[in-house]
Amino acid sequence: MCFSISSSSKIALEAYEKWRLSNGDLAKTEDCYTKGLNSVSQSEQFGSYLRALMLCYSNRATTRISLGRMREALGDCLMAATIDPNFLKAQVRTTHLALRRRSDCQRFEKYYQEQKQAEALSASGLRAIRYAREMQGIRQVVALHNDNGW
Repeated sequence: MCFSISSSSKIALEAYEKWRLSNGDLAKTEDCYTKGLNSVSQSEQFGSYLRALMLCYSNRATTRISLGRMREALGDCLMAATIDPNFLKAQVRTTHLALRRRSDCQRFEKYYQEQKQAEALSASGLRAIRYAREMQGIRQVVALHNDNGW
């Protein structure tokens, strides 16, 4: 469906405002922002449309954060910051999400290392048990040997 430039801008701005009508339905809110973003074609993404696009990306990012979809939220924040590098909210959210992902990665790595360490301890524990059994077996053989007078 083709929209005129004024029609596209109007749809994007309406989507930006419709979040208030969603009554807390975050999926519906996200859908409104997505429709607003999709209503502006690539050839129309200039001038007065840039602010509407930036706001749609920024607000959809906030919605996606609320939905727990951080990777997608980070992508939207990056788009908003690319459209307007001076838009502080987008920069702050981008930094926050990037640090959070880094923190999540560090936590995962720490957990992974702890699991590997526990696995190694478990394996060394099994080796120690096997060794003790072998030593016990050797002691029994030696005891039998000594008892038989060899």
